[in-house]
Amino acid sequence: HSAEPDGSCISVPPQLVPEYAHHWNIKVMYGPHGAPDFFTDEDIETFFATDWEVHYNSSRTGVRLVGPKPAWARKDGGEAGLHPSNIHDNAYAIGSIDFTGDMPVILGPDGPSLGGFVCPATIVQSELWKMGQLRPGDTIRFHCISAYDAAQLEQAQDAALGQLSAQHEVETTELVPGDTASPILHRLAAGPGQVAVCYRQSGDRNLLVEYGPLVLDLNLRFRVHALMEWLHQQGLNGILDLTPGIRSLQVHYDSRVLSQGELLAKLVAAEAELPDIDAMEVPSRIVHLPLSWDDPATKLAIEKYMQSVRADAPWCPSNIEFIRRINGLESIDDVKDILF
Repeated sequence: HSAEPDGSCISVPPQLVPEYAHHWNIKVMYGPHGAPDFFTDEDIETFFATDWEVHYNSSRTGVRLVGPKPAWARKDGGEAGLHPSNIHDNAYAIGSIDFTGDMPVILGPDGPSLGGFVCPATIVQSELWKMGQLRPGDTIRFHCISAYDAAQLEQAQDAALGQLSAQHEVETTELVPGDTASPILHRLAAGPGQVAVCYRQSGDRNLLVEYGPLVLDLNLRFRVHALMEWLHQQGLNGILDLTPGIRSLQVHYDSRVLSQGELLAKLVAAEAELPDIDAMEVPSRIVHLPLSWDDPATKLAIEKYMQSVRADAPWCPSNIEFIRRINGLESIDDVKDILF
């Protein structure tokens, strides 16, 4: 109910009132990361066939889920880390299901915008409201749909709310109903003056652009910067936000104004116009920051993490000791000397 100025009340039409239950069916789109490069085909099948349980340690930052562990398609994260869920950088969409190690976490509105874990699925815009209704002990079954299906759902939702007249129909001719086979929308091969590019869908409101192989190459950061500047200059209607990483750029867009197909075509065309990395110059600065060392707040955060998430993580109980060990240093003092 809501109150009117005259003190009377009006009710939401019954057809718009959702059913609040303890089991939720939530529609997602496959990606940005999937099989066979990060997960096995069996992992993805299991992910969509599982009734995931909401963990008690959940919040607007992230909703942790309890369920089966993936077998993974790789033994580790290569340069990015010890666990196969690790990648160098990944911009996150709200509603991404982020595998932090073997545990999936639905990233909420207070969650991180950039991290280093793979995400096999992302909740579509029309279903995001369900995140706010999840309670510990509830179960979730994820259902994979296509960008076409997601656009239809959002249009139906807008129509139900009486908003469709203010928006135009989204062009979806490049999509087909039920097209959920891969999170990868397109690839460009490496060539003279061209870095390899991979375009991944991250729900129906985000598109993730990744440059080069899965190795740390700061030159790729310049390529990301060039693409970001190019998009700023284009002034495309529908672009909401840009999140750069080291070798990736996430484009957050309004799918009711700019379709996935239209955005992808623009991004692919941009590659012919971007400057060569070797010829780029960008303004830079030096920032001086204070550093704390092994402070009480950090120790408390580690203690809470071990109690509520994972006690046997390789960086516990001391992240400083983990840094020493993983870098083959002789002592904790060596870590401090390098950092300071």
